[in-house]
Amino acid sequence: MSFGLSAHVPKDQDGVSGAASGTFNVGSPATNLGCKGHFNSKVDCLVVTPTFGATFGAHLTAHVTQATGQFAGLQDTEIDVAVQDNGTPSAITPDMIGDGNTTASCAEGTDAGGGPTAPSQPVTNGNVNVHDAM
Repeated sequence: MSFGLSAHVPKDQDGVSGAASGTFNVGSPATNLGCKGHFNSKVDCLVVTPTFGATFGAHLTAHVTQATGQFAGLQDTEIDVAVQDNGTPSAITPDMIGDGNTTASCAEGTDAGGGPTAPSQPVTNGNVNVHDAM
């Protein structure tokens, strides 16, 4: 499975935050028997938090605008995503990601196991880069 994530909250010259924007897209290729599909979503809320040292985590929500295959049931729903930036791809601890379903923009949701959405899955190919645009 692959994903693309880009989320931003612009700040004006006085440091006042604007509305969140961006996309979160997930795809599962045809080679994944029974799991083929994709979804596209538009980010509507983003919160960046320092975690430890110089790293950051982020929680975002997004509205699913298009979904096919195994993801078809997500069409027109709100999802949430949590990520943890643990440094460069060669870092000892990999970056992490987790997703779930939520009921509203900016509301923390639940993952497939019924717990709160948390960055619980390692990113094995690529890099999550989270930073606070001060």
